[in-house]
Amino acid sequence: SCIPASTTYKSVFVNTCVSNCLDGQWKNITDATNPICSLCDASCVTCVDNSTNCTKCLTISSIIQTYLYDINGDGSYSVCLTSCPPNYFGQLLGLDSSSNTNICTKCHINCKTCNGTGYINCQSCALGKYLGLGTSICSTTCPQGQYVDGNVNYVCVACNIGCAACYATASNCSNCQ
Repeated sequence: SCIPASTTYKSVFVNTCVSNCLDGQWKNITDATNPICSLCDASCVTCVDNSTNCTKCLTISSIIQTYLYDINGDGSYSVCLTSCPPNYFGQLLGLDSSSNTNICTKCHINCKTCNGTGYINCQSCALGKYLGLGTSICSTTCPQGQYVDGNVNYVCVACNIGCAACYATASNCSNCQ
């Protein structure tokens, strides 16, 4: 056992006291008389305060990325995921796989799914918003020359040639060109 009230911890792998735990371990002071380095969860490269509070995720491969996710919505990214949940996208903050600080970032409120920050990176739209044809922007109305297709979920479709504006169907012109 290491000296209580000192800043040393008993290492998990070697029977010595260390001032800093190795990667994959956290400083466990649950028992103040026996501070130890405890193992992090298998998904974490580093963690703090407990085994599942990840600060860096394990990289599975160069093809499969892992992302830190703020599960509580309080800015404390601590859970490692291989894909981000709905309404989030994987933002690659690390310059390479060794500095894996990728995080799940919330999409813009207009987007249901997205591939970047802001309203111009939507892949599909939130309820009541429509994705303009040939754009990545969701808005409450379709752009000029497009209409909301009731058969395609939250997507704008082009009006027929010659229609400047239409509604309900491509051929139902409300303004001609």
